[in-house]
Amino acid sequence: MSSTTTLIQNWFTRTWGGGLVLPDGWFGRPFDNIHRLTDVSQSSGLLRIVLDDQLTLTFNGDVSVKDNGDELVIDGYSELSFDWKEYGSDLPHSDIYQDGQTKFVAPPGQ
Repeated sequence: MSSTTTLIQNWFTRTWGGGLVLPDGWFGRPFDNIHRLTDVSQSSGLLRIVLDDQLTLTFNGDVSVKDNGDELVIDGYSELSFDWKEYGSDLPHSDIYQDGQTKFVAPPGQ
């Protein structure tokens, strides 16, 4: 297990999950959903994070992950592929971001 994946696992264990902020803003309304980590893996140039068994974020490139206490910040990537299904539905969605910053934000009081 890499230090990056350990950092991510430790953040989710400590905070019990968080809201997701994509490069274009919150996924849903702020703190409407507190996402739980299902899986995290890393291999040559790819970081993959699975949340709630239905949201998959795949980061390509030289990814940087920082634990800022209440926020887990991921940036430095060249592309983010976000594949997800609506809650209560099997309807698939896929969004691509060329750069930017992605954050997980712990709910207040965590």
